[in-house]
Amino acid sequence: MGFSILAVKMKSAFLQLLISFSLLLSPCQSLSPQTFLFGTASSSYQFEGAPLADGKGLSNWDVFTHRSGGITDGSNADIAVDQYHRYLEDVDLMEDLNVNSYRFSISWARVLPKGRFGEVNMGGINYYNNLIDALLLKGIQPFVTLCHYDIPQELEDRYGSFVSHEFQFLEPLIFGRYPRVMEEHVGNMLPKFSSNEKVKLKRSLDFIGINHYASYYVKDCISSYCAPGQWVFRSHGTFDLRDDKDGVPLGETTSLVWLNVYPLGMINVINYLRDRYNNTPMYITENGFGDGVGQNTTNELNYYDFKRIDYMDAHLNAVLQTIRNGADVRGYFVWSLMDNFEWNDGYTVKFGLYHVNFTTQKRSPRSSASWYKNFIQKNSHNINKLAKLHQAA
Repeated sequence: MGFSILAVKMKSAFLQLLISFSLLLSPCQSLSPQTFLFGTASSSYQFEGAPLADGKGLSNWDVFTHRSGGITDGSNADIAVDQYHRYLEDVDLMEDLNVNSYRFSISWARVLPKGRFGEVNMGGINYYNNLIDALLLKGIQPFVTLCHYDIPQELEDRYGSFVSHEFQFLEPLIFGRYPRVMEEHVGNMLPKFSSNEKVKLKRSLDFIGINHYASYYVKDCISSYCAPGQWVFRSHGTFDLRDDKDGVPLGETTSLVWLNVYPLGMINVINYLRDRYNNTPMYITENGFGDGVGQNTTNELNYYDFKRIDYMDAHLNAVLQTIRNGADVRGYFVWSLMDNFEWNDGYTVKFGLYHVNFTTQKRSPRSSASWYKNFIQKNSHNINKLAKLHQAA
């Protein structure tokens, strides 16, 4: 079998459980169902810092980053962007951007330091209550990720790698069964659902969250030969990812080996999900442009981020095109509000609309922050009109 385009690269998409906190809004603060959400995205470990503050327990990432060799620049997120202490300042930045939603995650180790084996930590509960109150006061809707990679170290110590890293599929939550091709090839490895479970599973999700950054060609290695290599993946089967075909790159290359610029990929993945899953409401929960520019770059590179603007412009207009064509997309969250700790890359990669000086913690807007603010101002009205039409249909 030859190559085909699978236009999706989802960073942490399969391990993140998303829930909207819209029920927390009072009537005077509530966003109408037709309001398109423009927001920014973050995660607890990458942003908060304060690893032991107010009763928090250690997470698996707190421990991992203090072991040698795991992070490119040898750093950790003990401070990160210090959002735990600076959340009011950051909410003000969001207000200035004109965003109406903020996606953040709750640190399991902050609210349940011992996982399932201890008491609730009210210090952590109070922090998230205060953050949510600050957002609502500014008319910004919380959009919460329940788990974004970080789990209490207590659970890691007791259970080891108890979380499966295999890809999850939406079919059971829409149709009550796995794809037929999976049943044919790996049916003996799949969970078995009773008739009652199938009824409960069908149409049990409220929306689909899409984390989209880049696009790849995908080759089926079950029916075709694939040479061994770093881009060959196995999950009870094998597939091969490539960002070029016959030496021709798919889209524009960037300073990050995994990130290419291919806006058609955004259109392809939204249309695919629309058609396959009965146009279930969708949110672009992450999309953004990263520079592998490191810490010590010129002011021009730090603040005049025209490549990021081009990337966001192309991908946001791709989202608009799918909405005009009938896709029920209800929100877009750019990654990220500001530079932060980018997992194994540490602080060597920058995704922020705001530059962060990690010595002083000063936040400074890049050109992309002004661009995003203007885009929201110019497009909110028309997008909300389209959203009303789709949701009334």
